[in-house]
Formats: sequence, structure tokens, C-alpha cells
Amino acid sequence: MHLRHLLLAAFTPLWGLFFLAASAAQIPVADSAQPVAEPLAAVPITLIHTNDLHSHFRPENGLLGLGGVARIKTALSKIRKTHPDALFVDAGDWSEGNIYYNEGAGRETLKMMDHLGYDVAVVGNHDWLNGADTILRAIEEAQPKMSLVAANLSFENYPRGDEFRRKIPPYVIREINGVRIAFIGIVTFEFIYDSYFEPVRILSPFAVTRELAAKLKPQCDAIVVISHNALSMQEALLKAVPDIDLVISGHEHSQLTRPIVVERPGKSPAWVVETGSWGRYLGKVEMRVQKREQAELLGRSSVDLINYRLLQMDSSIPEDTETNEKIQVLEDHLEKRYGPIFHDHVADNHVHLSLDGVESLMGNIITDAYRQSSGADLAIDHSSLVFSGLFPGKIRSVDVYNALPAIYNVETDRSWNLHVLPMKGRTLAWLMETIFGLKGPFSVRQIDLSGVQLIYNRPPEPGNHFTWPGHFISWITEFLTAPTLANTGSVIHELVVSGKPVHADRTYRAAIGGGIVQALQYANKLVPGSVPLEGLSDTGQEDWRVVADYMKNLKTITRDKIEHGNRMRTYQPDPGVLYDDITWTPLHRNENSDPSSMRAKIGVTVTNFGATPLEEGEQSVRLLTNLNGTDYSIDPVIVEIGASQKLPALQPGISRTFEWEVVIPRDRNIYPVTVEISVGTKESNTTNNRLVHHFAYDRDLSRSRIGKQTHRTN
Repeated sequence: MHLRHLLLAAFTPLWGLFFLAASAAQIPVADSAQPVAEPLAAVPITLIHTNDLHSHFRPENGLLGLGGVARIKTALSKIRKTHPDALFVDAGDWSEGNIYYNEGAGRETLKMMDHLGYDVAVVGNHDWLNGADTILRAIEEAQPKMSLVAANLSFENYPRGDEFRRKIPPYVIREINGVRIAFIGIVTFEFIYDSYFEPVRILSPFAVTRELAAKLKPQCDAIVVISHNALSMQEALLKAVPDIDLVISGHEHSQLTRPIVVERPGKSPAWVVETGSWGRYLGKVEMRVQKREQAELLGRSSVDLINYRLLQMDSSIPEDTETNEKIQVLEDHLEKRYGPIFHDHVADNHVHLSLDGVESLMGNIITDAYRQSSGADLAIDHSSLVFSGLFPGKIRSVDVYNALPAIYNVETDRSWNLHVLPMKGRTLAWLMETIFGLKGPFSVRQIDLSGVQLIYNRPPEPGNHFTWPGHFISWITEFLTAPTLANTGSVIHELVVSGKPVHADRTYRAAIGGGIVQALQYANKLVPGSVPLEGLSDTGQEDWRVVADYMKNLKTITRDKIEHGNRMRTYQPDPGVLYDDITWTPLHRNENSDPSSMRAKIGVTVTNFGATPLEEGEQSVRLLTNLNGTDYSIDPVIVEIGASQKLPALQPGISRTFEWEVVIPRDRNIYPVTVEISVGTKESNTTNNRLVHHFAYDRDLSRSRIGKQTHRTN
């Protein structure tokens, strides 16, 4: 997924025009508790699925310990005791994106997937980043029993095309209790990946899938597409090819607690399912499949979706011993190559280094590392190029690598390098104006900066925001002839580097990660000269090592060591909260009345991160909890536990702390709390208005022991 969101994908409206919009509405599947008429001779079929594993073999650090293939092995073994014919499917990006990929460039991931019991998997864009030859070599070395599929590919210019097709066919057919199910694989169809696939070409999936589905329909009773594409593409595919019954989706890391139901006039509805990423959840599809000829005689669909749900892979699921032993052997091999990366000590982290918000703590510490290491005036990175944040606790080298693994190069045994780019002030202003001038409400963070302070003016009212290309062309034409950034009609209200306003003719040295370099190079292919790259120099240092060295010098990571709050500010008031702005003081367990809850004092510090004052009483903050506890595989049931409190007038950069004494329900010895700030009429950034926070309590200690894990909701 992450490479899809390279800077060029979200950097400018110009580049964004080439991408499909992903704004699908989710329609819940029918309540599985309602009686369903069983079709004649229907066979119950169970499909278990994952997507975007990215070789995440170990669970996340934190209280829930989500993911980990040893838990997946346990869960699947349990499912197959009652559903021995269940098929296990993956929707792509199973390999690149974690340190374990480096051992064999996908070979060990294929071996692990075979061990886990996968039946079919599609090839995702990250599985292809080192080319077709690398995939074939990994298959030759791993000799997987499971099937890999990929239909929308052309091999006219690839000498090993016939060999590829033998190892990775367009589809496979599985027969279960007399019914036949076809699995068609669809590779990521986005032109930014063309250079990685060359000389193999990616074809549009619509004609390919329509032709295959028509061919397979007389032979098969159900047609399932495993597609590593955007959700909007999956829905469009179902509407265009009514012979498809189900799409198992990957690529966007979307955690769908319910399937997306796609209605097709005159045809049966179909479904799209996706599990999130990194093996945190398994998807479980339960359907009934009837022999197609019998269904057609009855004038009905041969496939009925009976039930769907996610299964959360958390610390309540025991880890399979044999699987962990295999991981340990692999880690031993990796440490022989890279040193004690699983056992060293980079720094002690006391902060939740999340990727949330317009200005994130993880993004800030990364760009600070880039700028300090290179001696540049400023540093730029992109949110999608950072794969994960870091939890509080001991940080090892492998943790830093896994946050910044892209893109591992098999030939050099290295990932992206840090570069320095000389950049005129007018070019910097052009980039910032373009980034923050995207049409529509500013709803997702896109960029990380160090050495820069800017204020962007994004009024939230519809029709009163920047539109491209008219405003942009007039703005850039004026700016190209002006020595300073003074256009009051621009989105960028203020742009400062090294404490001084940006000057159009001054050259600034910008430290940029390898992903930004590739994005700018690709942008220049689309629009020659859009970002001058003369003078671009390679520091020879891998991005992740620069960040690890910076953290090592810090020794202890605390909030006061990470400048935050004045790098990117909205012109409008922006009340917000960070994870570490939420504190608790456990008072006592309700042992008599309700032993599964805790009375505690909760403190929440709200800061106005905007550049203008917040008016008194316009917005409020309240405490919530999820009655489903820490099970995020099902829709949350949110209730209020702390009454709403009005925010006072807050000047820019000023904070106010609110306190509640509340009863918090416990789930798995974890106390989940949600902080929610109401959305104001003048607020243009809402990414910091809601946080889910977890607390833990150890009553055996003389003091409360507080642990935190956060969950990013979709």
C-alpha cells in the first residue's frame, strides 16, 4: 500500500488526477442472525483471508500485541478443526515491508505462508518491487505448495514469460465437496508501478477479468477475485463483471468490519472484504455455494453470503511454538548479517511516536534526524513513506528499520538513502502551496517538515477553499516574478525557514528521504522540470540508520526533545490532543459492585494548534468508551463516561487541562478510553480531534504501572 501513496500520489492535484477516487460507501451485510433459506444442494464454504502482511512475523509491541504469524497459525488450526475444508487466501503484499523480507527477498515469507497453511495468494505491488526475476527466484528456492495467481499481466517483452505463467497462472480452481471455486488474481493497476514491473506490463483488470469470468463460469460454481487494488477499483470491477461473486481485497489496509455490498441491477449483489494489514485480523467469509446448473434452474444465484466477520489476532490467542521457533532461526540468520538488531538498545522511548495528526511526533523526529545528519536548512518526508510509529519502551535497531524499510534493494542489500537537494525558495513555496492547496477539506496529513514553520489557510466552508487549476496558476504566475511570498490569496499564509521568511531567489538545502527522491523523479517524467533536481546529492546513509543514530544520541526520547506544534499550523483555530496529553490516575477497582471496572481520574490536555484564537464555548471535549472493549474486529458501541466540558477561549499554542473522575470498564486487563473534541465551525483540521487510548494497571506494584497502546480507527 504505502508506495501507492508516494508523494506524487498525494503531492499535487496535477498528479492526483491520474488516480481513481476511493470514496466507497459501506453497506452492511444482512444480519446473519436472521433465518436464511438454504438453497438446494448448497455446500457450506469457509474462506479465511488476510492482506498486506508485509512479512510482519512478530506481533506489535503494546498492550494488545496485535498480529504475529504464530497467532495466525493457532487461530487457523482451531478453525480447521471444525471447518477442515476452509481455504486460506491472501490478497497481496505478503513480502516486502519488514526485516524478514531481506532474507531471500520473499523466499522466507513464502515458506512461512506454506507453514501457516495458505492455499492461494495474489501478487501485490510490494511483492514486485525487485522485479519479476526476484519473484521467480524466491518461488524456485521456496517451492511453495500454495498457488500464486496474477491475471492482468502481459509478457510480450519478458523472456521468462512462459516460466512466469507456469509458476504464477492467472487463476486456480479449487473443488470442495463437489462445488468448484475459481480464484482470479488481479495485480495492482496503477501506473506509478510500471517501472518496477518492466519489462512485464500491467493490464487494466476489467477486460481481463470479464474474459476470464466468462470462460470460468461454465466450469465453476463460484468466482472469487483476489485483487490488490483500491476499494473503488474493486467495486467498479464487481459492477462491470457481474459474473464475479466476491472480491477479497488488499492494498489500502482498510479494516472492514462488514463487507461492502455492491448492488447490481438485474444481477445478484456481490461483496468486497478486506482485513486491514500486518495480520492483525483474519477475515472469515461463510457462504453457501450451489452447483451453478441447479441454481440457474431455480433462477437464483449460485452463491449466498451467510456471514462475515473479522477475527482479532491479539494476546488472548496463544502463539504457536513451532512457528516461533522458525522465526527465531530466521532472526539468528539476520543477526549474522546485520549484527544484534533484535537485541541491541537504541533508546528508551517515553512517548507514543504516532503517525496521527497533521504534524506527527514520528514524522517530526524523523525529519529532525534528516536535517541534523545532513546539516541542511530543512528536511521533508511524506507520511506514507513511514510504515509505522513506535510505542513507548525500549527501541531496538529492528524497530527503527521496520518503521522505515522501504525500499529494500536485493542487489545492494540496502534500503532508501538520504539525499540533499538544493531548492530555490520559489520552488519550495510552489511545493507547499500545491500540497496544502488540494481541493476539499484537509482531512489527511501528507507531509513531515523540519526547519520549516508554515501557516496554511484552509477555510472549512464549501466553495471557499483553494481550487485547482485556476487559483494555482494565477498564484504561481505572480510568485515567479515576486521576491517574497506576499500573495494574500495563497493557501500558504506564512512560510519561514531558519527563522526568516522564505525568499524566492535564495537557495535552500533540503534533506529528503529516498522515497521523496523517487517521487520527484517520477513527477518530472510526468511534467518535465516541475521540480528542478540539479545538484541532488546522495549522502550514502540509509534513511533508517540516520534516524536510529539520532535516537541513539538522544538516549531517552521524551516530549520535550521533539519540537511540536509550530511546524504546520492552520490559520483557523485547531483544538487538538495527542496520545501523551491523556493521563490517568487509578483510584480503585470496583471489587464489590463491578470487579471488571476501575474508578480513575482522567486528565486531558487540549491545545490550540491553530494560528488564531479559539472562541470560548464553541467546542467541547468529552470522554467515551467502547462497550465492546478492546475487540476492534466488530463495530464499536460507544457510550459516554465523562460529561462534555466546554473549551474556554484559547490563544494559539495555549493549552487547557480537563479532568474527570470516571468508571472505566476493563477488557483483558486493559482500560480503553476515547477522547473526542467536537468539530467547530471554523476548524479546518479535524485529524487531532479523536483518539483511542489504552491504559493498564498493575496492582502488585506500589505505584500504578501505566502502559499504552493505541488503535488507529478507519
